[in-house]
Amino acid sequence: MSHRPETVQAADPVLLLTPEDFDRVLPLFISQFHSDPYYRKLFPEEQTRDEQMAEAFSPWIRYALGQGYCYGIEREGELACIRLGVDYEREMNDDMFDSLLEGASQTLVERLEELLEDGRQIIYLVASATEERFKRQGLASRLLDFIMDKYPEAVFVTDISSPIALKMYEKRGFSVEELEEGYYFCVSPSR
Repeated sequence: MSHRPETVQAADPVLLLTPEDFDRVLPLFISQFHSDPYYRKLFPEEQTRDEQMAEAFSPWIRYALGQGYCYGIEREGELACIRLGVDYEREMNDDMFDSLLEGASQTLVERLEELLEDGRQIIYLVASATEERFKRQGLASRLLDFIMDKYPEAVFVTDISSPIALKMYEKRGFSVEELEEGYYFCVSPSR
């Protein structure tokens, strides 16, 4: 792999993820979202959910990995935590990005469009996942802080359905709007 390690802590290198990391990212993504209420609704058949998720999300995960805003933390030699992001304005007219927003809440799309009006870069954090054995160790929070520090002029947005993730964003001052029951749109504070 041709990663450029950066450091959150000396023991946990932060890697810029690339399409070469797809085979490590996809299983982590699926394990994170397999039981998520939003994805259970999209893929109700438990026995085939992983396979359906892999088929549905593989193209856009590959796409996001090629955009330069995807980072991971490696711990004990394995990919422990990931954040996949894209530059919303740069990618918004791309067919692959359009497919990512296909089926998204109309309110979500409207909020993203409103944010474009102020001319700041918008980094849309499309997914975050942490390997089960590394959860509750602060990796997702540290990776979010790292990315926000790396792009201090950017506005960060995400849509989430996890109550744990919601607390992490609220703690960092993100504004939160409930788009539908248990599904939230979060926007970083101005810096």
